[in-house]
Amino acid sequence: RCIQASMCAASIDGTHTGPFTPGNALSMAYHYTMGDAFDFRTPKGGIGALSESIVRALEDHGGKVRLGAPVKRFLISKGKITGVELKSGEKITAEVVLSSLDARATFLGLAGEEHLPSDFVHLVKDINYNNGYIQVHMTLKEMPEFTGHLAFANESDIRWIMAYIPSPEYLSRCWEQYRNGHVPDDPVCYCAFPSVMDPSLAPAGYYTCTIFAHYFPYNVPKGKLKELSHVMAERTIDKIARFAPNFRSAIMDKVVLTR
Repeated sequence: RCIQASMCAASIDGTHTGPFTPGNALSMAYHYTMGDAFDFRTPKGGIGALSESIVRALEDHGGKVRLGAPVKRFLISKGKITGVELKSGEKITAEVVLSSLDARATFLGLAGEEHLPSDFVHLVKDINYNNGYIQVHMTLKEMPEFTGHLAFANESDIRWIMAYIPSPEYLSRCWEQYRNGHVPDDPVCYCAFPSVMDPSLAPAGYYTCTIFAHYFPYNVPKGKLKELSHVMAERTIDKIARFAPNFRSAIMDKVVLTR
């Protein structure tokens, strides 16, 4: 059942679906057929090191990074983007403009519907961004010690990332609670300890930990986000502590992010 659940978890990753939603097997096939050439990688020094590397590459080629200079819109002439206008009113021309924002923000917000084909605009508007999740980033003063049938996870080459999903039905129950606007009462979560693989991420004797869980409600009423994110974060911590009794007491600090 755990193997079936693992396959279901791959089918919902990056999609707004439950384990039994028709069509989501495509995501599972993608995950299981990537192979080494497309394997997931974690840069040494954390994801911030990747950003720093990109900046160095840009500057080595004569580029310049400007912070605190938000873009208001693209400059468009005769159907071609010729630069950007900043919110300050400054205009910068360029032969090529790249955007790492999502499709709606890029095409509808910065480019503007009036400059795009109507059928393309409809496609962009139809993109479904409803895919709620939560991340809990923590610093630990000691590594958790897993007990019982999960004691094998204490091997250092295993516990840097793990998940416990007992069955497809268990995952489906979380999906149904999420669809109804509720925080799952026993969320499915993944737990990673990046500093186990990359000790540079934490001082000697300390560790980093991240919990990721699907199905944080995306339609949370105003004023309830902080409360519900705290509730789900605590439930994910309880989930790990169920199998590693010292986990909660090992937490020194945490930051909760939601989508």
